[in-house]
Amino acid sequence: MSYVANLRKLCNEYAKCQACAFGKTAFYDKAPYRVFYRGNVPASLMFVGEAAGKREAAFGTPFIGPSGDLLNRILAWQNIPQNDIFITNSIVCNGDGVSKPTTEAIDACNDRLKKMIEIVSKL
Repeated sequence: MSYVANLRKLCNEYAKCQACAFGKTAFYDKAPYRVFYRGNVPASLMFVGEAAGKREAAFGTPFIGPSGDLLNRILAWQNIPQNDIFITNSIVCNGDGVSKPTTEAIDACNDRLKKMIEIVSKL
């Protein structure tokens, strides 16, 4: 199975997860979205953020708010091409885009993050 197929399969497994309180406030098919990733697989460089902010939850894409703008400037400054990176968060759900991840949410998403790292890093 290809990297992309493995990544899609993993996201589908967590698309309707209800393992924590955050999972009950985010959706796969409408806002506020579950925010899985952006970037390419395999990737040479992977960034893992804390959780989606308001803008990310509204559009379903990580690091597109102020933090993403800063990251994009840093990547450009270092001549790191966007097609060589992969970005995700420690948790995929953050319905209000404001709350800090709870231990419960991080634990619930931990296996997903480990599997994502394996897929992206070609392990």
